[in-house]
This record gives sequence, C-alpha cells and structure tokens, in this order.
Amino acid sequence: MKEFEEPSKTIQIAAHSIAEEHLFIDTMQCPVCGDGRFEKAMHSFPCYWFVKCKSCGKTIKIVSDTSLIMTDQYWKVLCSNDLMNVHRYQRRYNRTNEPSKIIELTQWISFFTSLQSKMNELAVRGDRSSFNYISLEFYLVQCLQEALKFYKANEEYPPRYAFFSEETHKHYLADRSSFLKNHLLSILSKQRSLETIEEDLERFEKKKEN
Repeated sequence: MKEFEEPSKTIQIAAHSIAEEHLFIDTMQCPVCGDGRFEKAMHSFPCYWFVKCKSCGKTIKIVSDTSLIMTDQYWKVLCSNDLMNVHRYQRRYNRTNEPSKIIELTQWISFFTSLQSKMNELAVRGDRSSFNYISLEFYLVQCLQEALKFYKANEEYPPRYAFFSEETHKHYLADRSSFLKNHLLSILSKQRSLETIEEDLERFEKKKEN
C-alpha cells in the first residue's frame, strides 16, 4: 500500500458493501478542492480508506461504519473459504432492502444511464456476449434496483430523503418525469435477473482460470 500524507479531511460513511465503498470513492468530490478524481489505497480492511486527490494532492481519510458490511451472512461467506462465493458476495452493492446512505437516487440513475450508453456502444460492435458487456449489464441492473429502494410502496415519486442536497432536489423538481417509479420498473422488467447474469460472469471467470 502506498504511504499517504496526514489527511486534510476525514469523512464518515456507512456503506452496505465494499463494492459500494468503491463506487462512492470513484464518484465523490474532493472536500478540499471540489474535484473528483482520486488515487486510492485501502488500509485496515474494511474500516479505513485513504484517498489522494489528483488535482490538489490532499489526502482524505474515509472511515467506514462496518456494521452494515460485516454482517453474520458475510462472516459465514468469508469463513467458507470458497473464493468464488466470496467474490460473488462482494460484487453486490447492497443485499438489503434499505436504500443507500452514501449514494443518492440521482446518482444511481446517472450511473444507470452511463452504463446503458456503454452497453449500447458494445452492442453496436457486436459484443453482446463479451465479458465486458455482461459486467456492465450486471452493474446496470443493480443501479436500477438501488434506485428503486428509495421509493415507498404506493408512491410514484421519490421522497425528499432520496436527495442528499438542495441542488439535486431542485434538479429532480425541474424534471420529475425521469424519476417516475413505473418508468424505472418498466426498464428493470426488461432486464435479465442478477442471478442469470452472474452465472454468465462466473462462466467467463472459470474459463480464465483454466
């Protein structure tokens, strides 16, 4: 692990998984300069992250509340010594029905849009059956699922707590059509299940091992 200087800022987060921690760090803005590109190193799995902003050079310490990550279920998986099972568990963003505490609704929808665009590019090149395409598909479905976790059972529009800032809430109010629950559900209904996609991913991974 690279040695980073004394952190300029410390951020507390509560992620549901290490995969969600990675996604948060990859998309967060530097609290010092406002940029969002980081060099990262992990320390004291899975409690601490040290990230260095590529723009201002400042080091940020991210302290993770591990109670949402180190569940009884996860401990059982780790103790199984089944590396494939561990990998399968770790690549999910959130195995609970609770919405994310660190990535808001607008971000999940933005991630979905970006992944969909990349998948379309691969599809045009005839790469629908490639490992890259299926990997994108796996995370695209998760983004839709994570977005939908913010919605209440009988509500078509998301609640205020789905937006972590006034800015993103104003963005939502300016164009609510993109946030219709039935619209997201309709898109999700056209996707393959995560389990089916995961089976395809594992077939690729086994081929690599051989």
